[in-house]
Amino acid sequence: MRTSASPCIRAEAHLPPRHNLYPRQPGRKATSGDKSRNKGISKAGCKLARSTLVELAWSWLRYQHDSALAVWWRARFSKRGMRIRNIGIVALARKLAVAFWQFIEDGQVPKGAVLKA
Repeated sequence: MRTSASPCIRAEAHLPPRHNLYPRQPGRKATSGDKSRNKGISKAGCKLARSTLVELAWSWLRYQHDSALAVWWRARFSKRGMRIRNIGIVALARKLAVAFWQFIEDGQVPKGAVLKA
């Protein structure tokens, strides 16, 4: 029996759809001529996963304040208005999704991040 396509990838095939926690597309690409840029988090994925990534980004700024990603965000967005900071937090969330994927696949810890034993 085939079920309808879910906007999220299931964590386990036997779990109901509400347990789909992974975003299908962490980012979109925009190309124009010779330029290729990464855009924000795609809205084709799971809304819960996107909002969790944004909350994780705010927590990252609070608890990993000396990491390279937090320093990048503060240098670029912290002195600006709230709208720009919210745009920046989505950019940080996308960068964190990529960094965590690299950590899972290759064991590469994000620069400046402190791990607890």
